[in-house]
Amino acid sequence: MLSVSSPLYDINKTFEENFNNPPFTSIKPPTRDWPKKKQWISLLGYSLASNIGAAACAVTTGKGIALLSQLGFDVLTYKTIRCKAYPTHPLPNIVYLDREKLFNFADLKEVVFTRDQIEEISDKFAISNSFGNGCLEPMAVMQDIAFAKNSLAEGQMLIVSVYGEGDSLRSISQDFAAAALLAKEAGADVIELNFSCPNLMKSGEPLYCSIEHVSQITTFVVKCLGSIPVLVKVGLIHQHELLVKLLISAAQAGARGISAINSISMRVLNKNHLPAFGKRIYSGVSGYPIRHLALECIKKLVQINQTEKLHLTILGMGGITMPQHFNQFLNTGADIALSATGMMWNPYLANQFHQQIRS
Repeated sequence: MLSVSSPLYDINKTFEENFNNPPFTSIKPPTRDWPKKKQWISLLGYSLASNIGAAACAVTTGKGIALLSQLGFDVLTYKTIRCKAYPTHPLPNIVYLDREKLFNFADLKEVVFTRDQIEEISDKFAISNSFGNGCLEPMAVMQDIAFAKNSLAEGQMLIVSVYGEGDSLRSISQDFAAAALLAKEAGADVIELNFSCPNLMKSGEPLYCSIEHVSQITTFVVKCLGSIPVLVKVGLIHQHELLVKLLISAAQAGARGISAINSISMRVLNKNHLPAFGKRIYSGVSGYPIRHLALECIKKLVQINQTEKLHLTILGMGGITMPQHFNQFLNTGADIALSATGMMWNPYLANQFHQQIRS
């Protein structure tokens, strides 16, 4: 594994600084032995060289996606965008976590503590992040998405994650659609509706927990976009009944797939027992500890999808920090497996996966 002295993201700098001067110029992609086209797979109307890739995160902007495409990540998700500029939360945006055990549902009510620094990552690597879905000006975003799209090779696909907000369900739907139309115009192959973070309704519940919101927003965006495939991204859901209603609602609204799970919202404190992100008490926990919960969720999604004959594409993510973890999600029934945290600190993750497949 790589030393964390050379990740794809510098946690001591702002998102804008990382965007303008990414810290990965020294990474040299190895030569890839591409599979023969008859071995490629067909998903969402696209022919893909493999069914692994990168989930939306701070690294997956234009230059990051250009690099990741060369490193063997074939399904690439551009970080969540808005239809207008929005500031990122102040530093820190990412902290390391002192957690080396897999979470179960009972653990989610506990506090997670940070650690100062680590010398080398392992499969038990974990972080927490709090960005707030910052976004550059629309023109800059569209140019960067176009750059990302043009950097892809044949057999690769670009998903763009979008976010919307507003004072009413109608205004939220319009905001989501406006961002989605920007992404479509810039060249996105697929649109992902980010209902998972930090979209909180007035009740404090995540947006994806409201069947009405998921249904109406998805329906509105699908009508606005036309034929381009739309995905719904959700976070962790424990209640089986809610999952059934959510998937049926998304499918009836015209969604072509489900992305799950996002990072898990938890209380994160530093060694002084103060919130790690200042006034932001809750933040997204990702990496190794969430993999068990993510796999359990994917297993339920796959079962519901098959039982209800919804024909949704399932994109699984959450805790993929080793190349063999991709297979855990694919063997559970996910059509596509994506990494974010693992990829950020081990950019050769996909290359290692492809090597294992060939050996």
